[in-house]
Amino acid sequence: MPSEKNQHAIAFGKTIKNMRLEHELTQNNLADMINTERSHISDIERGIKSPSLTMIFRLAKALQTSSGELIQTVEDHLNIGNS
Repeated sequence: MPSEKNQHAIAFGKTIKNMRLEHELTQNNLADMINTERSHISDIERGIKSPSLTMIFRLAKALQTSSGELIQTVEDHLNIGNS
């Protein structure tokens, strides 16, 4: 079983990927919107890297949500997985 830190990174990544696809964005589109590399988006979505606080705010804005709603969605996914 992944560590708690890894579980959070994986859940965050899945949330970002789902929201990106809902907005019909490619990783390249999203990367351009938040001024980062496509590989960074890929690493976040796969749970390899955890985004900085600044990156969380940028991702939320690009995905037309608030940072609070983004984090809440991640928490909801974690709670579903742990029940």
